[in-house]
Amino acid sequence: MAFFLRPKRPVMLHAFARSRRNPVRHSVAQIGKWRLIWAEYVGWRLSPRQAPPDQALQRALPVLLAELALLDDAALDARIANSRPKAEAIRTPQGFAAFAEALEVMRRATGFALRQNQIACAASLLAGECVELRTGEGKTLAAGLAAVVAARAGVSGHVVTVNDYLAQRDHDLMAPIAARFGLTTAVLLQEMGDDARLAA
Repeated sequence: MAFFLRPKRPVMLHAFARSRRNPVRHSVAQIGKWRLIWAEYVGWRLSPRQAPPDQALQRALPVLLAELALLDDAALDARIANSRPKAEAIRTPQGFAAFAEALEVMRRATGFALRQNQIACAASLLAGECVELRTGEGKTLAAGLAAVVAARAGVSGHVVTVNDYLAQRDHDLMAPIAARFGLTTAVLLQEMGDDARLAA
C-alpha cells in the first residue's frame, strides 16, 4: 500500500535500520478524556503559530515556471539532466529550480498546474512538518511533488496511502513523472508475496 521513489545512483543515508527482525516499538501512554478535550478545543489555540509557508518559493516560482514553459521537451530534459539539487539546499533559493522543474514536468505529464496550497504542502512536508489537506485538494500531486524533489536530491521516499487501489492509481500517475527525472518507482500491494515485496 505504498509506492517508492529511489534515485538510480546509490546514496548513503544515515538511517536507523528497521526490519521485521528489528522492529521499532514505541509505547504510548493513554490520554485522558479531559486532556483530549483540552487539546481539541483550547490547547491548539494557545500553541505558537507555525511560520507561514515559504514566501520566497511562492514568489520565485512564477518566473521560473514561465522560463521553463518556453522550453521544448528536449531542452527541458537537457536542463533536468544537468541539474541535481542538494538535499540541504532544497528549500533555499538554489533549490527553487528543482521545484519548478518538477512542477513543469507534472504539468506536461498530467495537464494539471498545481495550486499554491499544494506547493506550500510539498514545501512543508520537505521541512518535516505534518500537513492536512481536505478531500479533493490534491494530496496525490502535493505528496508526489515533495517525493520527487527529495528523491532528486538523493533522499529516497515512501508515499503511503490507505488502500491498494489508491496506491496503484497514485503510482501509475507518478511513475512517468519520476522516470523523466531518472528515478525508479515501485508499488507495494497487499496480495504481493515476500519476494515481490523485497524486490519492490
